[in-house]
Amino acid sequence: MQLTPREQRALRAIEEALAVEDPALAKLLGRGPVRRRVRLIRWATWAAVTVAAILLLVALALSDAGMFLAALAILLGLVAILQWVSPSAGGKRRA
Repeated sequence: MQLTPREQRALRAIEEALAVEDPALAKLLGRGPVRRRVRLIRWATWAAVTVAAILLLVALALSDAGMFLAALAILLGLVAILQWVSPSAGGKRRA
């Protein structure tokens, strides 16, 4: 829903007053819970990518085709998740 220019000015005035009154609260509210959740998902996915890459290398060293294919599938899935959550997607993110 699009705000009218009058509503946008009123909202901006409220935000500026809040920032002057309580800068710490304004900073916390400016981040929003979605950004923290996205950051957590991105961090956990990178950790899982690292584990999957190590598993992939172990599978190569052991010449285990099943483990290799499973690690490769996990790695590709996690990379897809990282692309989905990435802020560089130009606003096409489904959050």
